[in-house]
Amino acid sequence: MKIRLDQIPTAGLEVELDGREKWALEAASDALEGKATRVEALLDFQVIERTILISGEAWAELERGCDRCGSGLLARIGGPLKLAYIPGGKQGDQGSRELAGEDMDVGFYTQGNIELSAVLQEHFALAAPGRLACEALGVRLADGESCLAPKSSPEPEKSVDPRFAALQGLKLDE
Repeated sequence: MKIRLDQIPTAGLEVELDGREKWALEAASDALEGKATRVEALLDFQVIERTILISGEAWAELERGCDRCGSGLLARIGGPLKLAYIPGGKQGDQGSRELAGEDMDVGFYTQGNIELSAVLQEHFALAAPGRLACEALGVRLADGESCLAPKSSPEPEKSVDPRFAALQGLKLDE
């Protein structure tokens, strides 16, 4: 979904995502490296000169494997966002661009359009933990267990070396 700079009124523009927009699910899935099942967002767009300021909140519900044990997990990732976008090069411009320190705090839009899927991808990539494991806050395994929880399994029977079997019944006085 694209928003044109000239479509944003001076009072701002509010965009709400209710959870099932296909493009938003794809953007969250790409950024979070899993299967996004729901994306909710309330985004406020403001234009100051030619800079687009986006604030609000965005959350994604996600299914993917635990980075520690590989078990399937369910996670809710996101939070408040505050992003800024300035005009970049022409679309399809393959030239290189040297980035200065102040360029690292902003994103770029082209031809007067800002792509909302790119906004969501950037937000979720920044909001995601470096390692998504089942003990992280807001994360649970699909079966409800933690990969750190001891698994209930029968005690393995201790085998006795046959050379010491005769000593098994020996009792020592203390």
